Amino acid sequence: MRALRQSLFAALVIVSVCVSSARGQPEVTGLEKSLAGKRFVLRSYSADQTAKYKWGSDGLVADPPQLFALAIFSPGSVKLKGTTVSVAGTRSILLLDGKTGQLGMSQGTPAWLTIDLGSSDPASALPKLQDALFFPDLKTAMDSLPVQFKEVLPYRLDPGDAGHPPTALKTRLFWYFDDGEWRSLPHDSPRIAEPKWLQHQTPLYPSQARQLHVQGSVIFYFVVSASGKAESLWLLKPAGYGMDDAASTAIQQSTFTPAQVDGKPVGSLLRDVTYFSIAQ
Repeated sequence: MRALRQSLFAALVIVSVCVSSARGQPEVTGLEKSLAGKRFVLRSYSADQTAKYKWGSDGLVADPPQLFALAIFSPGSVKLKGTTVSVAGTRSILLLDGKTGQLGMSQGTPAWLTIDLGSSDPASALPKLQDALFFPDLKTAMDSLPVQFKEVLPYRLDPGDAGHPPTALKTRLFWYFDDGEWRSLPHDSPRIAEPKWLQHQTPLYPSQARQLHVQGSVIFYFVVSASGKAESLWLLKPAGYGMDDAASTAIQQSTFTPAQVDGKPVGSLLRDVTYFSIAQ
């Protein structure tokens, strides 16, 4: 009898999932058509190859990204399997042309969004996904950037040397995190001791890039915590072919001397430019 109850329960679960998926198919088709041919900025600013979300009573909640970026996501197919919605597309990083001042984009790379609907009704949740996932327009996305990153995003490419980025980011303010909030001081304030690399991990050259003889530079801007660890990595300029991930891994494995303001360790921002050259 117990085995029979378990079999019946399993059958009911399967039927429930199938019915739920079937009930959401018109909404899947509608969402796919609504997203087709458009470009968006994710509200989570995720630069992960797969950005993950959960849908609950309070709406959409994003899993904390490993990498962040001001990027354009171009949706493709939308699928519903069981309780998981998967949106396939491409992601491109927004860049400024240093010569013209016009916005451009890096080469697109494959990316996915996965949304776990849990026990939510797909027919109810799916029509709300577009507004929950994406900013309504680019201006709103840029206005919503964390204040400490607004000066450097989107990244301005050096017009004088297309192969290499400029040697320094020209920021007017020194941003630091203290007492639970971001604050700023003039960059040349004598109150500041800037963060420094303590142990700079060398990234591994990705085998894919080496085999294809691809070279490039990757630029990250990130937080050095008051304890000397790299956090909140923002990808400013990608290189692709595994080089972005290799550079971010090296940063996260490195250690730092944190910044100080008035002699007190504080969180602050630091830039890293990683060059990948076949000659290395």
